[in-house]
Amino acid sequence: MEAFTIDFDPEVNLVEAPLLSVSQQGVVASSQKSVTLSPECFDGSILMVDTIAFSEKRIDCFSARYRWRFAASEEADLFRPLTLGFLKALVILTNSDGQVLCQRRAVTVEAGMNWSLSASGFLNESGSIGSQAQSILERELGLTSGDYSPLVPDRIGLSDQIVVVVYRAQISNRAVLRPEPSQVDDLLWANQDELPDPLISGSSDLLRLADLQS
Repeated sequence: MEAFTIDFDPEVNLVEAPLLSVSQQGVVASSQKSVTLSPECFDGSILMVDTIAFSEKRIDCFSARYRWRFAASEEADLFRPLTLGFLKALVILTNSDGQVLCQRRAVTVEAGMNWSLSASGFLNESGSIGSQAQSILERELGLTSGDYSPLVPDRIGLSDQIVVVVYRAQISNRAVLRPEPSQVDDLLWANQDELPDPLISGSSDLLRLADLQS
């Protein structure tokens, strides 16, 4: 996991999707078949990252379907020149004791029954990265903006076919967590050196790098 500290909320700049070669089109078509055979599999709109322009505080993205991301992940070498990966937002929530909220993902979602940090999700064209991060908190945990401190952009993490914008926030002592059963199987407040297992790849690296003290 490679990570870059940020002190700004990146802007999404939409660009044209790249043209696929015949072989790339074949992989995407094959991925479509896999999605069709799994009706519960998400196949909504997502954003794939073309470039990250740190000096201009923006991320250039093109809109795609989940099958495109699936294909790019399965055949990374074939798609690597076209994209840095799909765009996600991750919010790391802490409490007044400095513990981190972890969630075990529901069996019906990707990486089901694995633990992950607080809340995360794919991004699309529906709004800014920060506003979609807030929507993820509401959709997965039942939290509204009054339940936590303002989201603070922390860093951008890069690994194979994933670009994740990390935010941090502290939950209010008055907040009530209301996890969505179709998304979340269980919740756990954990000390940063006692995270649950199995934890989704890269999560511990992002937590270790995140500036949770400021």
